This record gives sequence, structure tokens and C-alpha cells, in this order.
Amino acid sequence: MLSMSHLPTTTHIAALRTFVVSFADLLSRHADEPTILREGGALLRELVAQDDWLPDEYARPDPRYYRQYLLHADSAQRFSVVSFVWGPGQVTPIHDHTVWG
Repeated sequence: MLSMSHLPTTTHIAALRTFVVSFADLLSRHADEPTILREGGALLRELVAQDDWLPDEYARPDPRYYRQYLLHADSAQRFSVVSFVWGPGQVTPIHDHTVWG
């Protein structure tokens, strides 16, 4: 399992750190799902508005299968941040994990 302390140091990793801290704070303040989805969605939109924060080694596809990289696992087991990477022509069937993301 990787945590942010194991990610390479870059000038842009602060964006992920800010998201994780802000999202954990949101979960500590609100338990209702509509608020979490609305405010958490805004935090996520802010994070992914720029694509320079994810180190290249966590964005590399596998030649045969999609890959996933655990970027953060909340110590209270409330959420995780994962990078999913598909290479050219790779697909994943539509499916339901019964969680929001």
C-alpha cells in the first residue's frame, strides 16, 4: 500500500495532498451523502482540472491490462484515491461496485 509519503517528491504533488486533507475534513464535518457528493465533487473537479500533479510512474499503462495505483488510503478507511490507467484499445466492461467514486 502506498501513501502520499511514498510518492515521489514533486512540486505538483501538493494538489493531491490538498485534496486528501480537504476531503478528509469534509467527511469529518458532514455525514450526509448529498453534501459529501456535492462538496467532494467540487474538490475532485478542482484536483483533476490540472493533470500535472500525478507522477508519471502512476500513469503508466500495462501492455495487456488496465492498471490501478493506490495513491492514498485514508487511515479511518473512509476513502481511497486510486489512479486507473488504460492503454490504447483496453476496455473495462460496465460494472457496479455499489460505491460512489
